[in-house]
Amino acid sequence: MERREVWSFFTGAMGLDLGLEAAGLHPTLANELDKRFCETIRTNRPGLDLIEGDVTKLTADSLRKRRDFDHEVYLIVGGPPCQSFSFGGKRAALSDPRGNLI
Repeated sequence: MERREVWSFFTGAMGLDLGLEAAGLHPTLANELDKRFCETIRTNRPGLDLIEGDVTKLTADSLRKRRDFDHEVYLIVGGPPCQSFSFGGKRAALSDPRGNLI
């Protein structure tokens, strides 16, 4: 059976991932910066390969090596910060470093 790598970035409390799981796609790797969300992920998905840290420090090579995977990733998902573009933020767009994370 083909190994389906599903990578989740800006994972938060796994809202997008829960939807994927309901559709039969199970994340194999997650990345989150916020320690509180990482605690939640570790509690609810103890077997998930979680990278706690800054997404800007990750590279494709380091992720493939970590996952021991050299094929195409089946799906990459993420919910990058929206404050740079939303009414709830200052709407600084790409002038805000968070706006460049997309």
